[in-house]
Amino acid sequence: MTICLIIIRQKKTMTGLFHYAKIYVVKKIEKFEFMMTKLFKKEENKEDNRLNKFIKRVGTTYLPVEDPRVASDWYQSKLGAVENYQDEDKAILDFAHQSIFLVKAPAGEKNSFKDAKGNEHFALTFEVDGFEQLKEFHAYLMENGVEVGEIEDRGHTGNNFVFYDLDGNKFDVWSELSSTYKELLGI
Repeated sequence: MTICLIIIRQKKTMTGLFHYAKIYVVKKIEKFEFMMTKLFKKEENKEDNRLNKFIKRVGTTYLPVEDPRVASDWYQSKLGAVENYQDEDKAILDFAHQSIFLVKAPAGEKNSFKDAKGNEHFALTFEVDGFEQLKEFHAYLMENGVEVGEIEDRGHTGNNFVFYDLDGNKFDVWSELSSTYKELLGI
């Protein structure tokens, strides 16, 4: 069964109200039910929007590194980050639409944590635009000597893999851009 869902919304802009429609084609009833549940939760949350007016985005992520200079060079050469500042205690990078602070820390400090089952878990997920880009990025990192995990289907939309920086910080990569980000970019 194929279901076509059309959602019409309005957005307040500086020049007035802007109306737009999103069209979703869903092939599984479970996916349709999930989308409807998510949509109604969003609408409920909009009614109580007191807190959303304050925080607009995550602006900065702090990562522990043994040597900020060496780590900054790695992020620039492997991931395309742009360095804005560096001293002996930190390097500040522009990367993935936020600031990344590489902070000097004792050897062995990492951004990951243990989950309830005792597995090491990442604290940050990067998004790429689709499965083909995920495969390209995975291959690129492997070709450039970055430690990467296998591409996985974790049972939710999209696919993922993990990779590690030279200090052992663990990151996730997801094949789906979030709907909010797509809206901001007009994708």
